[in-house]
Amino acid sequence: MSFQKFLNVITLSAKLLLCSCVSDIDRETLIYENDFETIDLTRIEGGNVTSYLGQNVLGTFNNGGFKLILENLGSHDYVQIQVLLYVHDSWDGNAESPDGKDYWGVMVDSSEVDVFKTSFSNSVCNSNYCLMQSYPERYPFLTFPKTGASVVDLPAFCKSDGTTSSYEIDLIFPHRKGKVEIVFWDELHQPNAINAKCDESWSINNIQVKLLST
Repeated sequence: MSFQKFLNVITLSAKLLLCSCVSDIDRETLIYENDFETIDLTRIEGGNVTSYLGQNVLGTFNNGGFKLILENLGSHDYVQIQVLLYVHDSWDGNAESPDGKDYWGVMVDSSEVDVFKTSFSNSVCNSNYCLMQSYPERYPFLTFPKTGASVVDLPAFCKSDGTTSSYEIDLIFPHRKGKVEIVFWDELHQPNAINAKCDESWSINNIQVKLLST
């Protein structure tokens, strides 16, 4: 099996495992959608809009994040979150040194338990140097840098020698309350960076939230 086919199998398996908890969906309701082109942040706490690749994005973030608050939800059994995530510059994945570990995750309703916690790496990968990440699995799973990315080697957001990887994140979790608070967060480590946000950051585009009923 080629290396690329191996990565495709990993990515497909992860998506199947993520969605395996949901069966017999008979109603899907889109309750929130934002591409940030109108800079509408009325339901978002802690967000700011900037430009990347000629489009508006939410971010960038470094050791921070934002909260999306949605109320007056109809009857439902699950919530589905879909976002386009940009991982900018020198993320180090699960590496302990010199600058890891670099986490990203999603929490719901002020819970201390993450719906999803993973790590990303924009490292090169060869026989001498390869900083592993967890995505598309949860931390502390180990897989190769940029596994599951929709696009790699996009322009850096800040660093002259950096790069960006994009990921189509799709999360489904049980939920029946009339209000949902979704927190997108990170924990990045770069003690040797002069400008931490320029060294590692992330942003989001094209966010959708759906209610699923069985």
